Order: sequence, then C-alpha cells, then structure tokens
Amino acid sequence: MQSDHWFHEPNPLIANLPVFASMADLAARLAFHPTAGLNLATLTDFERIELLTGDKMPLEPTEQSIRVAAKCLGMLRGSLKVRNPIRAESRRRYWDFIKTDQITKAPLMPSPVSGVSALIIKGPTGTGKTVTIQRLCNLLPQVIHHGPCPEAQWLQMSQLVYLYTNLPSDGTRGGFLLQILLDLDRALGTDYAGTLFRKFKTVERLAIATVVRLVAHYTGIIFIDEGQLRNLMKSDQAELMQLFLLTLINTGIPVVLMGNELAFDWINYSQDLSRLNTVPAEYHHPIGAIDSEYADDDWSAFRRGVFGFYVLTEPVREPERCSDVLRECCGGVQRSGLVLWSESQLEAIFAGASSIGPEDILKVYAGGSFEKLRPLADGFAKRDPKRLLLFPDVNAAFYARAWGKALDDESESSGGNAGGAKPESKARTEQSKFKAEKTREAKKQEKREALDKTLSPEDIRKRGTQDLHVAGLEKLQEELERGSGDGSE
Repeated sequence: MQSDHWFHEPNPLIANLPVFASMADLAARLAFHPTAGLNLATLTDFERIELLTGDKMPLEPTEQSIRVAAKCLGMLRGSLKVRNPIRAESRRRYWDFIKTDQITKAPLMPSPVSGVSALIIKGPTGTGKTVTIQRLCNLLPQVIHHGPCPEAQWLQMSQLVYLYTNLPSDGTRGGFLLQILLDLDRALGTDYAGTLFRKFKTVERLAIATVVRLVAHYTGIIFIDEGQLRNLMKSDQAELMQLFLLTLINTGIPVVLMGNELAFDWINYSQDLSRLNTVPAEYHHPIGAIDSEYADDDWSAFRRGVFGFYVLTEPVREPERCSDVLRECCGGVQRSGLVLWSESQLEAIFAGASSIGPEDILKVYAGGSFEKLRPLADGFAKRDPKRLLLFPDVNAAFYARAWGKALDDESESSGGNAGGAKPESKARTEQSKFKAEKTREAKKQEKREALDKTLSPEDIRKRGTQDLHVAGLEKLQEELERGSGDGSE
C-alpha cells in the first residue's frame, strides 16, 4: 500500500465507515431473513399472520444486488476521499461552496469537486431495486458526529453519510426540496424545513440553500427513489425537475436515481448522458426475463431468501416442485413471488393446515387476489410482450425486441405501452388528470395566500421556527462578515 498517496491519506470522513473484506462478506451482510432465530414452534397463529402480512423484506442477494451495493459503496467512499477535509484544496472548495447562499445573484450552483458520480438503477416494479439499497443503508451509519479535528479545521461536525429520499408524486421542485429538507431534519435533528422555506422566497434560491446544507454536512451519497412516469415525464414541471436533478449531480455528491424503466427517457442530450453514465446503469429485470448466465443462480438465491420466510410448523411439501411452480407463476418478479409465497401460507393457516405444497401456490395464483398481477407474471414467464401492454410503466417494446417478438403497429408506434387503450384517448386522460391536479394546486395556493394576509407577524405559521446549522457554520458566518473567509474553526 502506498501510504503517501492521496488515496490512502488519513481521512476523518471514512474512518468510521464499515469495511468489507470481500464480495462474499458484503453478500453475507446484505442478506436478511426476518424469521432467523425465531422458534417457529412457539408462535401463535396470530403471530404467524403478523409476520406474513407485515412489512417484510427477506433478501438473499443476487449477483446484481451485490454488484449494485458494491458500486454504491465505491461511489460513497471514493467521493469522500476526493473531499478529504485534511487537504487544503478540499477545504477551500468546501468553504467556497458554503458561501454560495451569501451571494445575492449567484449562478445556480458551483461544484465543490471536479467530476461527477451518478448511477441509474431502473427496472419494472418489484424487481428488488429498493430492497437492495435499503439493506445497504442498514449496514451504514447515517450520521457520524465528529468532535474537534484540528487537521480538518472544525470544532465539531455532523456528517451525513447517506440521504435516502423520494421524488414527490406531483413532480414539483418545491415538493422535492421540502422532502429533502424533512429527511435531513429527521437524520440530523435540525429544522431546515421550517427555516429555509421562510427565508428563501424562490425555488431557485431555496435549491441553492438546500444543496449548500447537503455539502456542509459532507453528505456521502444521495439515494433518490420513486422515479416514475408521472413525476419525471408527465408532470407539468418535468423539465425543471430534470434540470434540477442534473444540477444536483454536478455538486460532486454521488447521486443514485432509482425508479421505473421508462422514467429516464428524458436523458437524451449527450452532455446529460455522459454525466449519468459515469457509473454504468443497472437495469433490474425479473429473474430470467433476459438471457443471462446468472439467471439460475439468481433464482436459487431468491428461492433461499423466500423459502427462508416460512412460518408454518411442518416443512414445505415437494420443495423442488414448489420452486419450479413459484418461478413460473411469478414470472421472476421477486415481489410477486413473495406475494404468492406469503398468501399460500396465510391460506394454509386459515384452513388449519401446517404446511404448503405446489398446489397451494397454484391456487393463490389462480385466485382473485392475484388476478391483476397475473398478466404481468405471465408476460415475463411466457415471454409474451403483448400481455405487458396492460401496464403503461413496463417497457413492453424493449422486451419484445429482446425476445425477438413483434407487437402490433399501434403498440410499436406508441412505445410499446398502449395499455389496452388507443394512444389518443390515453393521452387525453393523462392530460385531463394533470390539468385537474394543477387547478387544485392553484386553489390551494390562493387559500394559503389569503390566510397569510390575516396572520399577525408573531403567528408561528408566518414566522416559522429557529434555523439550526452545522456546528461551526455560525462561526463561519461571523468570519464571512468580517471578510476573512478562511474557514478555520
């Protein structure tokens, strides 16, 4: 090891992060089995039902989930090494950026580091994107509270290792900024959401102030989930949201965008494509939907995870046949497989049975509760892209090409997602929906403005609450006002 190389310099930002010895070590720590350690024989039927109907995330990592987790860890640690506060140049960039919201007419955002790091994780719903990232987050401390560090020139610092946030369903930048600030406050115990909305009157200025806080806390990586057609493509603010996401990526904080496979079709300019492919994108397909040497291994991993989520007292009947039936019935969509597996056990409990077999899975698959998911599962299991047309957020045209099968002309011309309706009538429906949403928002804004005029200056709804900063930023403010701006603490 070259201890004198910048890559191996002492760095307080990574000193308290977990280290993984190997990919096998990472996979073992990513795995999660909700019933591990439980004595199933002592559980009551009600406790079994609690497990089967509650929030459950069994995970036995697949080859892809291990690869995704390793990439995200690399982005996190690599970025923090570049931003090492012990180096004078890194400190200068940091403090220059912190001063951004002191400038009256600043450009949208300077970059505290050179280069960007961005990853897109996309694919149909239920293919393990969110579960993988949430399990990775569970292996990391979200906040590290640092004491005095003379080398970094701070008295104390609350470091935000990661931020996990969601894009708002309405696709507005204001809604997204509020969500980011609320997530910051929950992690750090600050009140940025209350104070920044009162202080900054435009979305552009609020955006700068929000990103300044993210940089100030040395945010290691940002996970942005719920990228959907509605909020990234069809919202009336879609283009503004897209530009903001690109700007956020330019801050030097690694960004991971997760969501629907069709939600990122707006990325077509070469300059944007180059930014968003600094880390090769990950496309999560249902297991076996695309020919891969890892398909059978991935199914074996999923099977271990889902079979481990078993709460009945007697062993599974015909486990190999159960595995084959489950794979066929869910089409390799992991969430659908978990639904079939869990509901089969629930039905067994209600019937007074103590185990399940292949016929129980088939019964749930053919039942009414799975009716709306059945075409999705069959589309992937039978490689029939026409069945996928029922789902506007599934890229049926992509899978048709991958499977060497044709869709009708109308489906091909509309991107392969006619959803059983004529393109024009579907477009009119979407336009009407968004127009109605816009009208409702306008009326809400009118009511808020009318209320604001009736409030006294002392009313908390008008004044907001006291702003809280990173420890040391108040001292920085004093230094800035004196014109020193050296950032020392």
